Amino acid sequence: MGLASWVLTCVTLVAPAGAPASQSPSGAEGASASTFVVEIQGALHRGMQVRLARAIREAQSAPGSVLIVKIDSPGGEVSLMGEMGSALERASSDQSVPTVAFVSGGPEGGAFSAGAFLALACDRIYMARGTSLGASLPVVPALIPGASPGPGWNPTAPATYGIAAADRESAGKVVETLGARFRALAERSQREPRIAEAFVDPEFGLALVRLPDGREAVRKLAEIDEMKRKGATVEMLRSLRDEDSGRVLALTASEAFSLSFVNGIVESESELLSVMGRDAGSVVRLAITPGEDFVQWIHTIAPILLLMGIALGILESKIAGFGIAGVLSALCFALVFFGQYLLGVADWIEALFFVVGLLFLAAEFFLAPGTVYFGVLGALCLVVSMVLSFQTFLIPRDSIDVTVLLTNLSWGGASLVGALVLAVAVSGYLPQAPLVRRAVLAPPAGTEGGATALEMDRPLLGRTLVAVTDLRPSGMVEADGRRIDAVAVGAFISRGTRVRVKEVSSNRVVVVAEGEPA
Repeated sequence: MGLASWVLTCVTLVAPAGAPASQSPSGAEGASASTFVVEIQGALHRGMQVRLARAIREAQSAPGSVLIVKIDSPGGEVSLMGEMGSALERASSDQSVPTVAFVSGGPEGGAFSAGAFLALACDRIYMARGTSLGASLPVVPALIPGASPGPGWNPTAPATYGIAAADRESAGKVVETLGARFRALAERSQREPRIAEAFVDPEFGLALVRLPDGREAVRKLAEIDEMKRKGATVEMLRSLRDEDSGRVLALTASEAFSLSFVNGIVESESELLSVMGRDAGSVVRLAITPGEDFVQWIHTIAPILLLMGIALGILESKIAGFGIAGVLSALCFALVFFGQYLLGVADWIEALFFVVGLLFLAAEFFLAPGTVYFGVLGALCLVVSMVLSFQTFLIPRDSIDVTVLLTNLSWGGASLVGALVLAVAVSGYLPQAPLVRRAVLAPPAGTEGGATALEMDRPLLGRTLVAVTDLRPSGMVEADGRRIDAVAVGAFISRGTRVRVKEVSSNRVVVVAEGEPA
């Protein structure tokens, strides 16, 4: 596979709706067509996202194919959950690839939290005996000391993706938004939406009842009370959750099947293939590739890369010219951005901010050194591009987007503060480091700032000297055969230019190009 195809594979991620669940295999699922199997094992990470996108793409390219998503996961980040769920929704909504979730069981024991969301995003769900589905309460750590998510909140419920929230109101909005997303997925595939909502929201009771027309259905306890007040005869068959339990709902395989929430229970993958009418020889397993390992590695160390990129950029601004610190800083930022681009998160707007930031920094170093404004604008553009590249939206659409944005801004600010501390510490220590001291020539005895005490006593003010290095803005000039540290005012001065001394204070010599006003 060429580089262009590999990148295209990596960015095949997008969103919306779907097709109804089915109890039997469709006509397209013939024994001769391929059956792609991709595993979601353990907590979600970015490598899984890229692999899922590749599985969808390859299944779309093979007519009659089916995609089986084997899930045994406690969950993952809410933003990652949404992106992977959207990819599965789109695959089924345009009917290009039928998707089947197989809650296979294993160390995690089922599909919880974001894992349950991915299962609901598929057309059909099958569960292995002994597994569970649901328990998707978001973990909402309070940013304000002492704040709590609200009444009935159970922080010990199994859920692993975190959403930053500052108070009860924010936490409630997160639960409400996630509950709506779970309901929408269930309705899309004709599953009971109240059950899906109960996976997320612990605030209402739920029961299986027999309605006046004889049908069995799941209803909230508040709905049942309202029906009884209106005179309807409603028979309570089984309580699924008490009103004040404070726990989100989780269903075993047998419970989910008895409520018609999943399509069936199977003992193994081979039995699932038999139920679907697929031949075992048609299975194509998608293992993780080196490219997906690379994406996951970049995403894991992204905070460190950002920290190093900012710190190296600050150090570069204190060094004359453009050197290795600037190159390494640009490389750190480029690695983070490229990793997000391969995930399909970074788009043209992030690329635009990134390129504009680099251009501003180049202007600061090469065209107008010492002006500061270009450097500040360039750094801001790079920070904005980095923050946007870690989310799929430009403007927040709901409370979850807001909390994701706040989280990104918080780690972005932490990286900036950490980089400032690191840069100050390194710039103070570096000149005294043994390796650096051995590599730098010591000035002659009796010198200060690169000029002898005799020369500093001479009236340098107004003299015309020659720049022996580029001044961007600092560098060296020559006076009476000796080199003196100097700082240029205004535009950068190239090597060999005649300069006039404008100011002398202590060991600081300020110069301007000859012909410029003093």
